[in-house]
Amino acid sequence: MADNIKIGIDVNSNGTTDREIQKSEKLRKSLEGAANAASNVGGTVGSRAAAAKYSPTAMSEAEYTTTRGIAGTGAGARDFANQAQGLGGLVRLYATYAANLFAVTAAFQALSNAMETTNMVKGLDQLGAASGTALGSLSKDFVKATDGAISFREAMEATAKATSSGMSSKQLLDIGDVAKKASQSLGINMSDAVSRLTRGITKLEPELLDELGIFTKVGKATEDYARKVGKAESSLTDFERRQAFANAVIEEGKKKFAEIDIPANPYAKFLAALKDVGQTILEVINKGVVPLINFLSSNPTALLAAIGAIATMIVKQALPAIGQYRAELRKSADEELRLAEAKSKAAAKALAISRDSKAKEIQAEKDRIAELRTAQVDTAQARLEAVSKKASWAPPLTWWLSLFTFNIILQSFIIILS
Repeated sequence: MADNIKIGIDVNSNGTTDREIQKSEKLRKSLEGAANAASNVGGTVGSRAAAAKYSPTAMSEAEYTTTRGIAGTGAGARDFANQAQGLGGLVRLYATYAANLFAVTAAFQALSNAMETTNMVKGLDQLGAASGTALGSLSKDFVKATDGAISFREAMEATAKATSSGMSSKQLLDIGDVAKKASQSLGINMSDAVSRLTRGITKLEPELLDELGIFTKVGKATEDYARKVGKAESSLTDFERRQAFANAVIEEGKKKFAEIDIPANPYAKFLAALKDVGQTILEVINKGVVPLINFLSSNPTALLAAIGAIATMIVKQALPAIGQYRAELRKSADEELRLAEAKSKAAAKALAISRDSKAKEIQAEKDRIAELRTAQVDTAQARLEAVSKKASWAPPLTWWLSLFTFNIILQSFIIILS
């Protein structure tokens, strides 16, 4: 009777095979995602989107770096530069006209101020003729009183304000001397010091004099003046009140700054001289420009024609710039398309290289798994053959039963015989 021996063999890879299969499946999905991303590469935005999908978890670090470089992280700067070049002609045209407009506006304002100064000189001459005082010469003396630190125009403004309020020539020159010393001792601009003194005295506003260190009060000044002239304070006229305040301010200023004896700031004198020279030049220019301005002002048709001529000139220069702008835009668009195609081809090439590399890795992994399984099967087969050999060497079971039966019969026969 043949004996059947059943042997169970459990081949276990300790989870290694399952893990390798899972890694292969994940790698396949990553390659499919990369292929879908590459199909969308067409421009700057698409390139960046594709580069974002190529993560180091799906590729090796070297492949990720290569793909990121191909997709282009510096493309935005190049694109912006191309757009800026497309706007070049129009931007230059705008900048040119803006600069010219600013220059014309500044020139117009300068000529207008020069004309106002010219009219002020004529006005002072007429006022001087009516009052019997040479206000032009007084203005020059006032400039000398400030050691040349203010322009002739500023001196004329101070002279006009002071004389219109009834101050005498001596009071005006004293104001110039006090303003110069206050400016030097307190570090205040000379023009500002002169303006504060003249406006504070003529308007009876002591608040304007506080920053000059002069704190004369109107009430006390009028009381002292009324007592000096033998009048009641309430009976003083506006002229007498201004005289009282002017005398008090000048007296306080002289007492406070009596020890000051410093030359005027040379830069202030240089600036004042520049203003005077500029005024002289602008007066010469005005002699030629003013007749034209008067003609355009009195002739609306001529003014309209001048505006039309200027507008026509602007349009003639703008049309070529606009055409150039459109051409540059087309050129920029073509360049963008070319760059997009180059990026797409580069990305596709990199993807193909990566796909081949990954396919080789997958095949190598499959071969390794197959070899591992083959080795495990060979090991199991060897163990099975060893067990079979041991089983073939053992005596059959029937032989042992026969021997046991014979032994029992022999013992029974011996007992019977005995």
